[in-house]
Amino acid sequence: FEGGEAGIRAVNKIAAVGPDRRQVHNVFEFDESRGVIQTVWGRTMAMDQMTIAPNGWLAASSKTAAEQLMALASHLMIAERVRLNTTPLVALVCTQRVLSNVWWSVKSTDDESEKLLALWLISTPGLLLYLAELEVTEGGWVAMKKGPLESLAVLPPDKLRETQRNNLVELFEQLLDQHFPLLKEQFREGKEGRGLRFQLDSELLTTLAGRRIGKNELAPLYSLLSQESEHWESPPAGTTDDEE
Repeated sequence: FEGGEAGIRAVNKIAAVGPDRRQVHNVFEFDESRGVIQTVWGRTMAMDQMTIAPNGWLAASSKTAAEQLMALASHLMIAERVRLNTTPLVALVCTQRVLSNVWWSVKSTDDESEKLLALWLISTPGLLLYLAELEVTEGGWVAMKKGPLESLAVLPPDKLRETQRNNLVELFEQLLDQHFPLLKEQFREGKEGRGLRFQLDSELLTTLAGRRIGKNELAPLYSLLSQESEHWESPPAGTTDDEE
C-alpha cells in the first residue's frame, strides 16, 4: 500500500471463521419469530446489497453447544456455496451479529474491520482471490470450504493508514444501500467504465495505490471476466434462490 506496509494476510491471521452448515443444523432450528440468536437463513438473488438485516431466529437444542457457536457470530458473512451466474455478491455485512446455514460467519476484531473485509471481498481483487479457492461441487455450484477460507488472502485492515481506512469506510457507506446486479452484468458495465463494480474497484485501488486507477487499467480485466462469465452454467428455469 502506498505510504504503508505492503502485503495481504490469510483470513485466519486476522479473523475467526465460524461453524459450518452441519454444526449449525445439528445445534439449531430455524424459527421466524423467536430463538437465542438471529440469523440470515438461506440465500437469494434478492440479497444484492452490501448490508442485510436478519430474516429469522435460531432456536437451540443444546445450550452449551449453542453458546460455543454463538461466540463466533459476526456481522461479516462470506458465501459458503455459490451459483456464480445468479450471484450479485459473495460477502455481506449484517446489521446484527448472526450465524447462518449458507454463509460463513467471519468474526474480526471490530465491526469496522468486518466492513472493510467485506468491501475487499466484493471488490474485483478480493473476488478473484475468492474464486481461486472455490471447489466445484456439481453443475453450476461451487463451494468455499473452511480450510481454503481460513487461508484466503485478504486485505488486512490493521495495515491500512488512517486516511486509507477512513476513505474505505466512507466508500462502504456510499455503497451499502446500492443494489448490485449479477456478477456478469457488473463485468459488462465495468468494461464501459461505469456501474457499481467499477466505482468500488476504482476508488478502492486508488486509495491503496496512492494514484488514480481508472477505466484504462480496469477495462481489460473486466473484459476477460466478462468473457469467462459467459461460460458459467445457466440456472434452471424458474430458479430464484441460490440456496436455502
